[in-house]
Amino acid sequence: MAEQIYHYSLQELFTQGFFRIPDYQRGYSWEQTHRADLLSDIEKLRPGRKHFTGTIVVHPKDRIKVGISQHKLYDIVDGQQRLTTIIILLQCIYERLKILANGQNDENVEDIRTGYVKTKGIPKIMIAEPNSAFFSHILDGKQELFECCDNRTQHNLKDAYYQFSNFFDKRSLEMGPSFGDWLMDFFDRLTTRLVVNFYEIEDELSVGIVFEVVNDRGKGLSQLDKVKNFLIYSILECFPDEAHTQAEALVHKVNDTWASVFQSLELANRWRTENEEQFLRAHWLICYNPNPRIYDIHKEVKTRFGALSNAGLDSFVAEVDYYLDSLKEYAGHYQAVYKPNGAGHLSIRVRDSLHGFNRMGNVATPLPLLMALLHRFFKQETKLFETVSILEKFVFRVAILAQKRSNTGVNWIIRLASQVHGMNTISEKALMNELTYMAFGAYVGDAYLSQLLSDPDFDYYGWRGIRYFLYEYEKYVVTKHIDGAMMHSWEYMQQKVRSKQPTIEHILPQTIKGIEYWERRFKTEKAHARWCHSLGNLVLTDSNEAMQNNSFGRKKGGPGKKHTYATSGWKQEQDLVAYQEWGMKEIQLREKALIDFAVERWGGHVTGKLEGEVPPDEIEMEEENGAAEAKNECFC
Repeated sequence: MAEQIYHYSLQELFTQGFFRIPDYQRGYSWEQTHRADLLSDIEKLRPGRKHFTGTIVVHPKDRIKVGISQHKLYDIVDGQQRLTTIIILLQCIYERLKILANGQNDENVEDIRTGYVKTKGIPKIMIAEPNSAFFSHILDGKQELFECCDNRTQHNLKDAYYQFSNFFDKRSLEMGPSFGDWLMDFFDRLTTRLVVNFYEIEDELSVGIVFEVVNDRGKGLSQLDKVKNFLIYSILECFPDEAHTQAEALVHKVNDTWASVFQSLELANRWRTENEEQFLRAHWLICYNPNPRIYDIHKEVKTRFGALSNAGLDSFVAEVDYYLDSLKEYAGHYQAVYKPNGAGHLSIRVRDSLHGFNRMGNVATPLPLLMALLHRFFKQETKLFETVSILEKFVFRVAILAQKRSNTGVNWIIRLASQVHGMNTISEKALMNELTYMAFGAYVGDAYLSQLLSDPDFDYYGWRGIRYFLYEYEKYVVTKHIDGAMMHSWEYMQQKVRSKQPTIEHILPQTIKGIEYWERRFKTEKAHARWCHSLGNLVLTDSNEAMQNNSFGRKKGGPGKKHTYATSGWKQEQDLVAYQEWGMKEIQLREKALIDFAVERWGGHVTGKLEGEVPPDEIEMEEENGAAEAKNECFC
């Protein structure tokens, strides 16, 4: 690394050349508060004063041709979040100055764009795919081309643009004719009085180490960052000087692996630090040590690879290769679990089963085993579907229906995941036996399943699984209709929930006072209370507000009558037209139909006696959970 530390204004910084954010760096993650702090720092600058705004660490790459000129190209090692924010801010300043120029060709205004934003169509700061084109549209101010976002980075980039645009629009209204002078002063403060420390690292092998040193002085590194940096450090320590080329190749592989991991996390919309650490931990539990009490993966990696560094170079390289290969593979499996639609290599029915976990909102507990199953049965679709669907039934029966703790079975699941991966081999038959017992015998048997769905004292309307249950029922009902078309997606239903539009209709209304039709059929408050929130009285709808407390006949409607069961887009509402009236008997009949469906959908259908036992470590965890709950503590 160069010994000299330069203190540059942004004006001086941008004359150094062009900058690129490598694909092994995480995406743009600054939020509104970070950007607001930057704006505040600029506005509060006193006359003649400068403000230190951070450190920029770069590594020189090949030169880049722009027009007929050659320019330096730097990879940004640290400072990419701040520089990305600043270039968007400069684009917004340019747009406002362009408007103030009133169509006249102002060379000073165009110099801002060519000097800070884009030179001959090349962005001064380039970001990696899949966000490069999106970022370029922002730097061109082409709002129609960056309205639709594919991932969190793009959302954050768009939010930055609109936050700065709104900031300048507000100042323009406040200042009136003096806005132009204020804006030029703001631009001058930004480009000449904000100062950065500029490091230039010549040796590529030192990039990760310097990143850790510099970053540790500010925001703490994530586990994923620390693991990457330790691997690079270990490579530097283990390879002799004469093996520089081999060391560089292995460092390249580390960076390529992290690029793939970040891309998978981004595509899965799991971009937060806690998501990174969840993935990193799941991978370690599956591939290295299935101890559920392990959380500090950086420490585990240091312990394992630190010891290997003394075992010989070949052994060390083989272990690093395996770690990187498995990490990259399992990042793809992690993405498939959370975003099944993007997993085109999986069959439709496997993707639908994976969707089930996300719709239930319970992915964390089965995650290690799901990832391990995707690894082991990658080319065995039938076996993959069988195992994943059993696991989905386990989660529904135990966590959703029986409402046991969300981490029930987690020790069991982690142990199976490590065995499925291959640490301790398990045969397909033994795996199916354990999964079957875990799902259908250990916690919730089929008789208990039916009992839970017909409990007269249970409020099914307030049950957190009701939307998922009725949505799955809708998928079933659709197959019984001639057209067989699913009108509404799960995303559509969730959108309605977020907009506070009701999606669950009480066929027998919650309020019946003064409604003769209902009062004749449910003559006491006790009768009404008994059946109102029962499973057989609930249905998915788009017309809850329109139907309100209407009689059953008015709710049924007929051909052409909007906001009625007859014209609903939900097949389960259409099926209600077959009932002549709605009373206790009809609710019981529909309840039985729903329970029959549930037994078919989530039942075990196991002949003979299920044999097995809950593993001792799982019993121990349940006891710890109970003790923690008694103390009002959260067990994680």
